[in-house]
Amino acid sequence: MPMSRDVIVWSSCVLLAYNLGSFEVPYILGSLNGVTLSSGLYSLYINPDITKIPETMAMTIILFLVGGILVAGYSRVLYYCLRGYRK
Repeated sequence: MPMSRDVIVWSSCVLLAYNLGSFEVPYILGSLNGVTLSSGLYSLYINPDITKIPETMAMTIILFLVGGILVAGYSRVLYYCLRGYRK
């Protein structure tokens, strides 16, 4: 377990970041009542109205910051939890 600690932390961070940005699940399930941030971004990206570009870029930055904070916090917590197994 100690040798695979770093691999577990970073692979779970990659999965967390992918799930944060996945837009296809609400579209496949057909439920667009509660639109997730990534689904809203996808809808704005394919929108031909160029006046929506600033809103799209702002939402992209928000998603990037939220994802970065979540991944950093998650990797920190997981690192400290797995560090206890070394003792």
